[in-house]
Amino acid sequence: MRDIETLLKKPSKKIDPIVKKLLAHGVETRTRPLLFYQIEAGGKRLRPCLAVLSCLACGGRARDAWYPAAGLEILHTYTLIVDDIIDHSEKRRGKPTTWKKFGRSFAECASVDYGASVLEAAVRSRNTAAVAHIFGQTMKEVVDGEILDILFEQGGREEETYAVKNRFRKVTLKDYVDMIGKKSAFLFQASCELGGLAAKAAKKEIFSLKKYGWHLGIA
Repeated sequence: MRDIETLLKKPSKKIDPIVKKLLAHGVETRTRPLLFYQIEAGGKRLRPCLAVLSCLACGGRARDAWYPAAGLEILHTYTLIVDDIIDHSEKRRGKPTTWKKFGRSFAECASVDYGASVLEAAVRSRNTAAVAHIFGQTMKEVVDGEILDILFEQGGREEETYAVKNRFRKVTLKDYVDMIGKKSAFLFQASCELGGLAAKAAKKEIFSLKKYGWHLGIA
C-alpha cells in the first residue's frame, strides 16, 4: 500500500500546480478561492496519475502528460461539483461541498469555469484535437451516466417532469453496470488513453490501455 501511495504522490505534486494555473487563467483574483476550494479539499488524484503512469509505461516522458492529466483532474472535479448540486450533498471528503460553502449560484458559475479550463488544458496538450475529442466524449458519457443515476431513483424529484416520466421502475444489473461504466469507468479509460496518446503509443497499445482503464474503473 505504501508503495502505491509513494507512486501516486510524485505525479500529484506536479499536477496540482498546473491545475491551479489552468483554473486561475483569465479569471479575477477574487474568484480564485472559489475555484481552488474543491481542488484543495483533497483527493487521491488517481485519474491524472493513471494518465502519467500510462505515458511512462509506453516509453513517453512524464511532462508530455502533465496538461492532459491536469485537464482530467479538472474534468473529474467539475463533475463532483455538479453532482453535489444535483444530489443536494452538503459534505464531500469531510468538508462542506462547493455549493454549501459558497451558495448554489456561485457553485454553478465555478462549474462553468471548470469546463472552460478543461478546454484550456486540451489547447496546451500535444495532439490538441485528439485530446479535446477525448475530453468532450468523456464529459458526455459522464453526463449520460449521471442522468441514468437520477432516473434510477425510485422516488422524489416530483417537480421534475422528465424524471417522473422516464424513471426506471426496475433497475437490472446490466443497467447498473451501464451507469457506472459511463459515470466512473469511462474517466479511467480516458485517463489511460490520454497517457498512451501523450507517449505516441501504437494503436494496439492504446487499445489495451483503454481496456485496462475501463475494467479498473468498473472494479
